[in-house]
Amino acid sequence: MSLQRSGIIISAALQVMHPDLYWARMETQVRLGKWAARYELDEMHYHLQCWTSVFNVVSIICNRRSPPHRDPKCRPAAFDIMTTAEEGNQIVTAWYMQDSIHNFVGTPSTEYAKYDRVNI
Repeated sequence: MSLQRSGIIISAALQVMHPDLYWARMETQVRLGKWAARYELDEMHYHLQCWTSVFNVVSIICNRRSPPHRDPKCRPAAFDIMTTAEEGNQIVTAWYMQDSIHNFVGTPSTEYAKYDRVNI
């Protein structure tokens, strides 16, 4: 599965799991794109247009070899999502968000995810 397709799928999952966080991260992408355009950072602006995920960081782990996944700049209220693909090698993508980017463009923070009990 391509990285772009994976980005779309995990973004859709976040929209269902935590809609407020999803829309805040969409706003971050838009604001970052406007900032890049204003300062004529054409290459950055181009890559932001191609970036399909609301998560702003992705790490690739192949065959269980990777530096430890650490997320020191992420808000505790944010989600990390990991996806796997097995095509000869075991490949894991870890999607997460660094709050410093959201702070830079002034995106408001969201609350923690909440859930209600479901009676079955």
